[in-house]
Parts: sequence; structure tokens; C-alpha cells
Amino acid sequence: MEARRLGRTDIEISPIGLGCMQFAGTANYTRLIINPIGQETATSVVRAALDGGVTWFDTAEMYGRGQSEQALAAALDECGIAPGQVTVATKWTPHLRTAASITRTIGERLARLRGHPVGLHQIHMPMGSLSSIPAQLKAMAQLVRSGRIRAVGVSNFSARQMVLAHRALARSAPPARRLFSRNVLSAQGLARTRPLIEAMRRIGDGHGATISQVALNWLITRYGDTVVAIPGASKPRQAAEAAGAMGFALTDAERGTLDELSLT
Repeated sequence: MEARRLGRTDIEISPIGLGCMQFAGTANYTRLIINPIGQETATSVVRAALDGGVTWFDTAEMYGRGQSEQALAAALDECGIAPGQVTVATKWTPHLRTAASITRTIGERLARLRGHPVGLHQIHMPMGSLSSIPAQLKAMAQLVRSGRIRAVGVSNFSARQMVLAHRALARSAPPARRLFSRNVLSAQGLARTRPLIEAMRRIGDGHGATISQVALNWLITRYGDTVVAIPGASKPRQAAEAAGAMGFALTDAERGTLDELSLT
């Protein structure tokens, strides 16, 4: 698949990226959510993603207090990726902090990334900060104007919160108005979606693809080129499988079937 433009920026990324929470080590709560992996495995995962055509990686300050950022940077270096050759997205943690910490901590983000620039810097969640969201976005916009990051985004915001954030950011820095949200599909309701999953299995058999690849392909094509996905991977084969979702095209009839079943 062709690269896609990230919102209204001039940044181009692959439709599938790589989420890097699993690079967090054991420094904090993330070890309770996902099994951490060592540097050697992290590098192998990044290499598999790169080999599959992935050109952007999503990490965060919260993931191991910067350990994920550091591990990602080390992996990119080991794979021979020069700073700026791929896009790195990271996130600021708002918990019990003011907007001023956004500008105070950007130096640490850049240091952890070892020269790899921040293509997209995001507010990790819409709650927990001691400052208003408009104030947070104003601080982010200042980082764009100073050239320390390329674009601004938000993560885990509801649709309504995204609209309000977009308006606030547009007033602060029109050129930087890129909003990005990441949502997780819940494990609940699997019984209700069983017919959809079985359809994905049948469609996947026709393309030599797995259910996961069909799901990802459907996600990144259902809404044209406006949606991209960042599945995580703790093993190289998982990263290769996710990247493989970009390697085939669903037919209109197949997408129609999945659309219909997803609404039942």
C-alpha cells in the first residue's frame, strides 16, 4: 500500500505502524498490562516491522518512564535507521502535572530517542493534568513553533473531546492542527461478533491471510486513507504478520460483507 499523509501535515507514514508499549521493561505499571521484552527481542521486532514496510513507531513517556523510547531508538540504530528516516510518535503523561511540564520534559523525550526526532507528540489522555486541555495544546503548539516537534496530537480522547481539542489547537497554531487518537477494541462481546470473525477467517483463506491481517486490512481501508493502525508485537513473527496486512486488497464484496456483519 502507498504511504499516507498524517492528517494535514507533510509527514508520510505506512498504513500499519508498530506500537511499542512492550518495550517498556519492568519499570512501572506497564508490566502488569503486557509482557515486557528485552532489547535483543525489541530490535528483532523492529527489524521485522521495517522489513515488512512499516515506517512509523508509536511509543510514550509513560511506557517504562522512557524505557520504551530508549529501546526503540536503540533498535532503530541497530537496524541502521538514520534519524528522520522513519517517523516516531511519542506521548506526554498528564498525570498531576501542569502544561508547563510539556516544554520542560521535551528535552528528556529527545534524549531518550537518541537523535531520532519526534514526528508526532501527543497528550496521552484527556484527564489527570492540573492544567486545562487548551493550555496543554498551547504548550504543544509552542514546541512546533520552536521546531522541537513536527506535529501535535491527542490519544485516548473521545470524539467530542477531539473536536474541542482541535478547536483549541487551531487557535494556538493553525499549521500544527493534527489530532491523533488511539482506541483499543475490547475483548468483550466476542460471542456476539463470532459471525464476523468466521467471515474474516473465510476471506483470509482466499487471500492466504490470517484473521488478524484481514481485520487490519479492513480497518485501514474501510475509511479510505484517513485511518492507520498501530498494532503491537512482542515477537518478530507478530510484527511481520501485522505488516503483511498491507500486502493484499479486499474486494468490494468482501468489505461489504464485513461492514454488514459488524453492524449486527
